[in-house]
Amino acid sequence: MRLVRLFPLLDLAPEGLQVYVAYLKKVVALRSRADFEHLTDLIFATQPTSERPDFVGCLTRLFKDIVLAVEENDAVLRELRGEDGVAYAIIELQEECDSRGTQILRRYADYRKFVILSCSPNLTCADLKCQ
Repeated sequence: MRLVRLFPLLDLAPEGLQVYVAYLKKVVALRSRADFEHLTDLIFATQPTSERPDFVGCLTRLFKDIVLAVEENDAVLRELRGEDGVAYAIIELQEECDSRGTQILRRYADYRKFVILSCSPNLTCADLKCQ
């Protein structure tokens, strides 16, 4: 945090903002990845478990992490580039959200076997077993 505050003093505020937002994206990605791996472990668990995959919870935690990243770092972002710094952080974190959210939704589609619904209605039960 202290290093980021040096960038404006060196007349490098835009670079400082990029570095700091990249750090925030990595933090959000790390948390989301850990949550996604836990979700995947639950889906492919060989041992029966009482815990069920919580796709909605996984998405909710992703959204909360992004909101918290912006709220908790608002002062630093504003110090670096004012309102533009906050807007830039939101845009960059939205890209991370799109990427991770898509990954979670794809896993959900696989889990619920929605692929079957999009197949031809002429398929037999034997055809569906290969998926």
